[in-house]
Amino acid sequence: MFEIITALSTNLFRTFIIKKFMSLFFPAFAENKKRENFFYFLFYVVTAGIYLAFHFPLANIAVNILMLYVITQLYEGEQKKKILVAISTIRRAIAELSSQELPDDGRIRCAGAGRK
Repeated sequence: MFEIITALSTNLFRTFIIKKFMSLFFPAFAENKKRENFFYFLFYVVTAGIYLAFHFPLANIAVNILMLYVITQLYEGEQKKKILVAISTIRRAIAELSSQELPDDGRIRCAGAGRK
């Protein structure tokens, strides 16, 4: 239960950080605030749902990149820039995932998890 609460709260915080990160690259439009907030809420629900349902790192990364790209479509700018922003937003998670070794069951665990 603690893992679920932690995952949901950190995902909510991450969604807020992503919104701030997007404001660095794209100007905000006051007339699209409801639509923008809806898509950030959709990002939160979809990414949290995929994480809770599957716990599969590649699915999480794929859904995150896809949803980040969808969010970038709300803003004006070149497609090249939108793709770059979507991928650079999640590049650290990809780097961390690629540097971790997977145990026999394929799940990634935090360092020290399961130790007493």
